[in-house]
Amino acid sequence: MLKNLVSEIIPNAQVVADRFHVMTQVNKELDKTRKREKRKIEDSIKKEKSQPNKDKYEKILDGLRKSKYALLKNEFDLNEEQIKKLAQVKEVSPTLKIMHDLKEKIRIIFDETDDWLSGLFELGLWLSKAKKDFPVSQKTIIRWIDDWTLDKSFFSLIILFVLCSFSKLIVKF
Repeated sequence: MLKNLVSEIIPNAQVVADRFHVMTQVNKELDKTRKREKRKIEDSIKKEKSQPNKDKYEKILDGLRKSKYALLKNEFDLNEEQIKKLAQVKEVSPTLKIMHDLKEKIRIIFDETDDWLSGLFELGLWLSKAKKDFPVSQKTIIRWIDDWTLDKSFFSLIILFVLCSFSKLIVKF
């Protein structure tokens, strides 16, 4: 929809997705899952009659509380407290552990891939692993790649190369 509007208003414009937009999408999906898991555990505590089960849920909830920044920040930027919180989250939530690991993997692909072909290969592997845990992000990235590769203009190929090589170039218009 946005692409169609932009195309109508500015016909020569190219819609571009960069690492910032990709990571924003991934982080939104991760945070949405974190909130959903936390609400689910809170509801389970309210409904549970057995104290041992309530205690089990409380331990899980304790691991999920105040975990947003430990999950969303780049892992190498975490302080000591956030590192402990991340370990606690990963211990109580296998889903959030997998999602965090996938989030870090795509960040590493962006940061450390040197050539566009291996970057595209690594992104393809990530997309196949992310299908279950990041369905919205996975579909969005695939749609972006399809859009880039369907438009055969030279400028689109340059944008595709920049994205796939994950360089930190700034493209000025």
